Amino acid sequence: MGVDVAESIQATAYLAAACRAVETSARKPRLSDPYAERIIASHPDGARIRKGLLGAGTDEVVHRTILLDRLLARAALTAGTTVVNLGAGFCTRPYRLDLSECAEVIEADAPALIKAKETLLADADPSCPVRRVPLDVRDVNQLAALLNPIEGPLVVVTEGLLVYLPRTDLAAIAATINASAAQRWLTDIVGLSSAAAMEQLAQKSGAGLNLYGLGDLRPFEDNGWTVTDYRPLPVPARPGSRTKTGASSTDVVDGVLELTAYKTE
Repeated sequence: MGVDVAESIQATAYLAAACRAVETSARKPRLSDPYAERIIASHPDGARIRKGLLGAGTDEVVHRTILLDRLLARAALTAGTTVVNLGAGFCTRPYRLDLSECAEVIEADAPALIKAKETLLADADPSCPVRRVPLDVRDVNQLAALLNPIEGPLVVVTEGLLVYLPRTDLAAIAATINASAAQRWLTDIVGLSSAAAMEQLAQKSGAGLNLYGLGDLRPFEDNGWTVTDYRPLPVPARPGSRTKTGASSTDVVDGVLELTAYKTE
């Protein structure tokens, strides 16, 4: 099944799927994604992407996905919950997890990726209704138009997204989500030293991506969010990085957060 979106979609969407494919094929997999392999097979250079991941940072991505799976399963237990996945990429949670209590999962991403995903998962049966919306998450007007009409329990998910957003964009998005009905936001975060190391690796590979780590949590805290759960990630040793076991407003390490909204005036 060929779906050529290489010119339009960030390679990171395929890389995350490739990490799940590698883990699924492990002798004792920690997660199972039966759709990840077909997603990688649809990429013109999918075989090389998959091979290159073996032993190269897959564990951090897989662990991130597992932690977000667990937090989402807990958050979506309330009947009638709407889940909005911003920058959803090739996430397959509605097909891998039991989200049957959800009213709907809304996946927002670039139009070309949405189109490819509709084709690749056309024969798959989700555990709840799924709606896909083309959206540039940096456009807060588009984001508000998506979120504001939603009533009832609302959970927002961002995985592997925030590291690509400058601090000012992150703050604006945090404020926009807070202005909606959302009470929970599940996300991963990347520290400054990790982001710098990741950007250096990306540039060496020719990707040319700009990455933005966090030195504090103020983009969340100043815009109506409190950290209610923090799970550290198994970050590979990187030059200049420090090993920590917790996060605070002045010391950020890679991890997964559950944020709870307090409504700002």
